[in-house]
Amino acid sequence: MLLKSVSYKDFRCFKGDLKIDLTCDSNKNIIVILGDNTHGKSTSVQSFAWCFYGLPNFQNPEIYNRSIAETLPTYGKTIPSVEVVFEHENIQYTARRSQEFIRTNDGKIIGQPTKFSMTFIEPGSGQTKPCGTLSNELAKAINSIIPKDLAQYFFFAGEKDNELTTTSLSSAVRNLLGIEALVKMREHMRGKTINVSSRSVLGYYEEKQVDSDNVSAKREWDRKVVAETKIAELDERLAEITEQIKGYEEKIKTINEILRNAAPTKLLQQQRDRIARDLKWETDRLEKAYTSF
Repeated sequence: MLLKSVSYKDFRCFKGDLKIDLTCDSNKNIIVILGDNTHGKSTSVQSFAWCFYGLPNFQNPEIYNRSIAETLPTYGKTIPSVEVVFEHENIQYTARRSQEFIRTNDGKIIGQPTKFSMTFIEPGSGQTKPCGTLSNELAKAINSIIPKDLAQYFFFAGEKDNELTTTSLSSAVRNLLGIEALVKMREHMRGKTINVSSRSVLGYYEEKQVDSDNVSAKREWDRKVVAETKIAELDERLAEITEQIKGYEEKIKTINEILRNAAPTKLLQQQRDRIARDLKWETDRLEKAYTSF
């Protein structure tokens, strides 16, 4: 994806119509946005996630411009919007999301569901065509370019809380690379558990193999079960040793900090040396565990 421009209309701190040109050449391919605090730097970054996926990742959840909302008469409305023009695989797309807000007779500002549209310019004919009409079609179109789970990775606000779990990142990358279908097929064939599920295709045939009179097959099955149990135990042992090593490293770090900030004492040096020996012992255990694994 190559961002080309983003346009705002009465969106949060951006009052009126505003367009930011994001095009650049190969020699000047970095865009820097400068501004004082609370003047829209984070909003400009997070507006992409709101436009593409409807994610309101703002500390203040108001989408509309406050100064405009304060002047609305009863039943008056404001429709803030964000429009992003970008290029993907040599095709130009335009994504636009808007949301209508109305002032009720009791003075409250009530928001309606957001509206999302996405079009592309067809190569050759140059005609502008929709990427879909139904919400699931449009969601599929934008997620095929950048999955929703990767929004915080690409549109990252540095000083804000950005939560991106390993699980969601892994799933999103598989979707982006088009291998999620292969993962689902494998899970269907053998199940998700360490031991192959008897309800899966492979599990059914392995279960039949175990129930047969083939002694050799039964012996190999038993070896497989023992090996998988051993691997699970080694996994737990590796995790335990790794945590212990982390603890020793933290202790050494603390002692080194004390030694740097105060006169070294024989007791602290002895304690540091002892922990260093323990760390080496745990490291050796970890290497042996890896060898066993």
